[in-house]
Amino acid sequence: MQGKWLKGCAGGAGMGCLFALFGLIMMLGPFTIGALFTTTRQLGRGSADALEATFERPAASPSGKFRLVVLQGDDGQARFQQFQILTTEEPLRLVFASEDRFRMRDATFFCWDAADRVWVYSGDVGAFYWLRSADGRWEKKAYAPQGSVSAPSLLKARRPRAFPR
Repeated sequence: MQGKWLKGCAGGAGMGCLFALFGLIMMLGPFTIGALFTTTRQLGRGSADALEATFERPAASPSGKFRLVVLQGDDGQARFQQFQILTTEEPLRLVFASEDRFRMRDATFFCWDAADRVWVYSGDVGAFYWLRSADGRWEKKAYAPQGSVSAPSLLKARRPRAFPR
């Protein structure tokens, strides 16, 4: 509902829309501000951004075979994110659940690349990708700038110094 309302405002409804938005934020409180900015940011997603998964929005792999889902948790010491890979065909089936935890206080991105590899960039621990082996297992690899695997365009755009190629 918020996304449709904001899309209408983005269409140029004018000052009345801004006053209504301000009133909604004041009525619903500070949490709403983050939710509204997230929704607004998602309205302008391009093709590379469609491969990014967030807690609010899973992402389908380029092949259409898999769905990347981001989960959030709290272990009493820190809030964290993890990911799972599901099939896209009904009934949905879990094919991989990462045991890695990425702190939420650090910049973290989850996305697919064109070869159906899952990428995670964490400002805390660096970049990793998971690729599916011939036997169906998902294997974790550390990203190396001088390596043979190039980072996806989304990560290059968001963190150009970390992903020179």
